[in-house]
Formats: sequence, C-alpha cells, structure tokens
Amino acid sequence: MRICMIVHSLEGFGGLEDIATTLAVSLRRCGHRTSVLCTVWVRPDNQYKRLLEANGVPLVQWPFMPLVRPVAWARAGIPAWMRERSWSTAATAMRRWEDEVCDDMGWGYLTSKHCAPWTRRLLGWWCWAWRPDLIHIHSYVYQLNIAHLLEWTKARGLPTVFEEHQTPDPASDQWNDFRRQINKATMVGAVSQKGLQVMRDELGVYRPITVLPPIVGDPTASDGGRFEPAARSDARPTISTIAHFIPAKGLPHLFEAIAEVRKTHPALRFRLYGDGPQRKAVRASAAPFGLDTDEVFAGTFRRQDLAAIMKGTDIFVLSSITEGLPLALVEAMACGRPIVATAVGGIPDVVQHEVNGLLCPPADAGSLARALLRLIANPEERARLGRAAREAYQRGSFNPNQAYPQYLSMYQETIRIAREDLRR
Repeated sequence: MRICMIVHSLEGFGGLEDIATTLAVSLRRCGHRTSVLCTVWVRPDNQYKRLLEANGVPLVQWPFMPLVRPVAWARAGIPAWMRERSWSTAATAMRRWEDEVCDDMGWGYLTSKHCAPWTRRLLGWWCWAWRPDLIHIHSYVYQLNIAHLLEWTKARGLPTVFEEHQTPDPASDQWNDFRRQINKATMVGAVSQKGLQVMRDELGVYRPITVLPPIVGDPTASDGGRFEPAARSDARPTISTIAHFIPAKGLPHLFEAIAEVRKTHPALRFRLYGDGPQRKAVRASAAPFGLDTDEVFAGTFRRQDLAAIMKGTDIFVLSSITEGLPLALVEAMACGRPIVATAVGGIPDVVQHEVNGLLCPPADAGSLARALLRLIANPEERARLGRAAREAYQRGSFNPNQAYPQYLSMYQETIRIAREDLRR
C-alpha cells in the first residue's frame, strides 16, 4: 500500500509530528510505501526530518525550501561572523533570522493559508509522480487549516483520511473551514470519544468516524520495562511538563500554580520542555510569577532522551484548556509518573481521578496548585498513582504493535468506502 501522510508543519517538537512520522516509519518497516508531504519549511536539523531520511521515507516540500538556510547564512550568519569573527555568534544570528522569517513572520502562512492553491499544486505533482493509494491528512486546527485539501482529493476520487488531533470547539470561528469541508473526507479520524461526539453532534459530520489512538512506544524498553514510579520524599521535588507553546496549553495558569506551590516549597524544581509559535509570549507570561525563565524553560529534546527526563520527574503536569489526547500524557503514563492534568478533551478517557492520576478543571490555577501540593506531601500516593498509570498504559492500545493493525484496517476500510462512493 502507498500511503501519503500530509502535515501542515514539522516543528522541532510536537505530538502530531511524532505520531505522523512514527506511523510513516513503522508502516515503511512493515513493507508499505509511505511519504510525508509538508506545506511549511522544515529545518535541516529537524529530528523528524532526520528520522524520515534515515528510514527511507520521502519528505515532500517545495524545492525552494532547502534554500532557506543558505539564505539565512548569507543574510545574517556571514555578516555576524565578519563583525565578531565568531562562528558560534554567526550560527546564533543565522538561526535567529530563520526564527524571525520562517516562524514568527510566517512562512507557515505564506505556504498554506494564503497560498492554498500552491499547496494543492504540490500535492497534485506528488500524486502524479508517486501514485498513492491513500491520503492521510494529520490536522491540528490552530489558526491554520488544511481542510481545503479535501475538496481537491474528493474531486479526484482519492481515498482520504482526515485525522483531527484536537477536540473541536464549535463556538470558535477557526473551525468554520473544518465544518464546510470535513464531509468531503472518505474517513474522519478522532483522537478521543469526546472528539468523535463533538464532530457528530455539533459539527455535523456524517462521514464514517473512527477513534485512532496515539502511538507511543514504551520509553522504558531500553531499561527492560522496569521503570519504577517516582516516590522520592526529598525536600526538592521536580515537576515537569511538556507542551506546544500555544494558548490552548494553558501555560500561564500553570505558571501561576507553580508560583503558589513555591510559597511553601521554595526549593521546588519546575521544568518546561517544548517550543512553538508563541514562544516569546509564553516566556513573557512566566515573568509576572517570578519564574527564572533560564531555569524553567528546558527547550526541546530528542525522543530518545524522554526516559531520562521522566526518570528525573516526581510529578508530571498538564494544564491544557482544550486538548485532543496529548502524546506527552501517555508517555508520562508509560514511564510510571504520577499525573496532574486538566479534565479536557480525551484526557478523562485515560486518566481516572484518584485512580491513576488527579484531574482538575481547566484554567484553574488554584486547583492545579492544590493537586500538586497534595502529591508533594504524599510520596506513597505518588508511587500508587504512578504504578496505576503504568498499568493503564500497558492495558491500552497505545503500543505500536497494537495500534498499527488498527490503522491498517482503517486504511483498507477507507479504500473500500472510496470505491463505493465512485460507483454511486
């Protein structure tokens, strides 16, 4: 089977990126032909780009996009070297230019939102050259939307799965394109039962919908699966979170909660791993709460470093306001971390309050602080919740060996439905 994955972007760090590329690589290893088409410039050192290249999965982009880094060197890197005679300074200037031009100023917009016809031309060329059997669109509706591709694939009779990785908010205008286009998909993917329900009841989706689990390999596999839950009782606990830097992650509420916890636990360590288009705004939102951004913001990490990060974490916290089913949450469960999370989207599907984690209302810093203080004071409860989280991961359908057959079955059903649609 030839399967073309489509993503809006491959940022240096993200759950959608991890799921789409892991799925593409794993299907490739199982003997299927896969490719990934990306509408936005990808850094040459992007970890997902390297993963695809190492496994022979084509990354399809406009041919001018690889020229971005040479232009960045010419416009910023070389002038900085001439002034400072320092290659590290030059590299920093080059990357700053990339950030400003390609992220903050919006190559994402230039190559997708405002140039949808060009995105369709890129897809048209690749379909002509590569002849896919099926298109799998991975979407996270946040300002930008690639649902417009459904009109193109439907007109050509291409079997198409449109998988939305967050729970829709019908009251938001950003879902209007989704509402108009979604029933042109052959199959719709949701990441949780909550997402499926909203699509059916409030967005008018009548096409077949299937719930697709996030694919999470066991981060403890290199340790023989013997990852012990955190139960340290020292006076300096470590709280960690992993988040894409967008408003939906509710990070200002988490910063407020951490500041409250530090009133009684001033030695508390708090680490935020992640990146995203709102990095400047997120860093600025931490300042009013007295957080040292150099200490708190840990940046991104390679997936092979995840187990070590979790091993040093006493409590894992998520403060999302809206959510699908976050990959980071399942990864924390796989590592046996006690979890504090907001009860939004698909999170209650996998975290049961006081059974394998603690759930809080969204946008409620006080509730987050109380839950964190409760676990800090009770190492035995941390250990119990961590063990229960690990058991829930092992029982779930997140393991690749369990998830891939579900994806393949869904692909076969999608092709069957598309053929029936053509005969009508």
